[in-house]
Amino acid sequence: GAYGLPGAGSRGLGVFGHRGWRCGVASRARAGRRPRPGQPVIHVDFVYQPMRNEYGNVSGIFVLGSDVTARHQAHEALRSSEETLRMARDAAQLGIHIYDIPSDVIEWDSRVRALWGVDADEKINYAEFKSGLHADDLAATTAAVQRALDPAGDGRYSAEYRVRHRQDGTLRWVRATGQTFFAGGQPQRLVGTTLDISEHKNAETSKNLFLATLGHELRNPLAALRNATALADALPADEDRRQWAQNVVKRQIAHMTRLVDDLVDVARIAYGRIELQKQPVLLSDLVQQALDVVKPALEQSGHRLTVSQPAEPVPLHVDPVRLTQVLSNVLLNAVKYSAAGSAIHFTAERSAAGGELLIRIEDQGIGLAAHELESVFDLFSQAGSGRDQARGGMGIGLSLARTLVNLHEGHIQARSAGYGLGAEFTIALPLPAHAMPPAPPAPAEPAEPTRHPVDGCRVLVVDDNEDAARTLALLMELEGAQVGLAFNGTDALARADALRPEILLLDIGLPDMSGHELCRQIRKRPWGARAIIVAQTGWGQEADRQRSHDAGFDEHIVKPVQVEALARVLGTVQALRRSAAASGA
Repeated sequence: GAYGLPGAGSRGLGVFGHRGWRCGVASRARAGRRPRPGQPVIHVDFVYQPMRNEYGNVSGIFVLGSDVTARHQAHEALRSSEETLRMARDAAQLGIHIYDIPSDVIEWDSRVRALWGVDADEKINYAEFKSGLHADDLAATTAAVQRALDPAGDGRYSAEYRVRHRQDGTLRWVRATGQTFFAGGQPQRLVGTTLDISEHKNAETSKNLFLATLGHELRNPLAALRNATALADALPADEDRRQWAQNVVKRQIAHMTRLVDDLVDVARIAYGRIELQKQPVLLSDLVQQALDVVKPALEQSGHRLTVSQPAEPVPLHVDPVRLTQVLSNVLLNAVKYSAAGSAIHFTAERSAAGGELLIRIEDQGIGLAAHELESVFDLFSQAGSGRDQARGGMGIGLSLARTLVNLHEGHIQARSAGYGLGAEFTIALPLPAHAMPPAPPAPAEPAEPTRHPVDGCRVLVVDDNEDAARTLALLMELEGAQVGLAFNGTDALARADALRPEILLLDIGLPDMSGHELCRQIRKRPWGARAIIVAQTGWGQEADRQRSHDAGFDEHIVKPVQVEALARVLGTVQALRRSAAASGA
């Protein structure tokens, strides 16, 4: 609409004499009045023009008003959409690249420029883009660009490449995507996004390296096991070399067991499932247990180990299993990175202030550079990688040791004068303010001839791995048991009903029913309520033990089952049963 305002004068020109001035008014309301609640808002574009008389003086103002509500709403929607897009792009950490093909000009936003180390006002063209690519990625990346610019294709661009930062030289992995827009059959613009994927690529590289290392570490003992068993089969029973082969088998099984235990503990740490079982224990006992673990490795390599610890008893309040694991892992690390026959020193002493126990393990091995003193504790880290690839190991031992020491509220530190000059690892543990040493064992009574807990018992072994089942059954027979075998749950129930075993060793992962269900079925039998039922499984988390307990198992043993450990478990259960029977419980 249009209307005139006569007699506005120069003062009216100062207020209204502005072309394109806009305001929002409510319907049927005068300009400038606020809309009433609930009324729609109309946006009007006013154009003002002075009206002059025959003398050239302003006699009025011509006003033209246009309803621009739809245009205003479209503008607001676009602004909101752009803001949403910007927020989404920032959340995804996406950079924007625009390649204007005719002018050979590339536009990068601040995120892409930061990846390349390029100043905000620097001009970028295609040649500059290529100059920052890693040489190994240049051919594949330029080929991806050419495919996107080909009018015969779909114009899509996708590439992964490494970018070298211009200023500090660091390499970052980038994933770039985009779409080419054509006009007249010729490419005009390539528009797309850039994403820093360095962390993903590094994790993938670490995973691949870990899997390759794991395969290597498992194949080594498997090769020794295969050769030793073949040798034992070929030699007479009284041949000395047969005993040597059997010792090889024992060492390699122990080595593989440590590998698997470390892997399981890494998984427990990742999910926060390691809980310490602290108890009073003497330092000397822990040291002896750790030395028992590393003794085969020391004997095989010929290292000379010296041990120094306080003469008086040093009481601790720790998890003995976990702390033994720490000491043995650090000692085995010293063995691995030292030349055969060299010296390793183990020293334990109270700190000067008396509040800490300091344990130092010093070797004469390959040493560490300054930048490796912290990273050597990282998961899957290999000390001296690149200098020596023949040491083996998965890079788990020291990382696990640091975690377990930290859980004990202590700390571990590495020192080295440099490559070839050996290394020293210091473990500091808090000493309890008021700790009672473990009670000495009661004087042993005259012992009767030792009998294995299965001697004279009926035993049922159930495992779908026939080799594992048969070997365990043979070991039980050697100890004087009458043994039955089953390889699935259905056969186990039938065999159990016939044998009525006093002891059942059940695998959990059976093909037709779980070991938990089998245990529950056996407990329903009149004779099953009195039987000793032990779970033998590869699952060893606390939740797994709880499920076994809930299903009715007396004990839960993690594979590989050691006969000595099984004997201790069975002996304990039998003693508890006798004690309960004597007390009438």
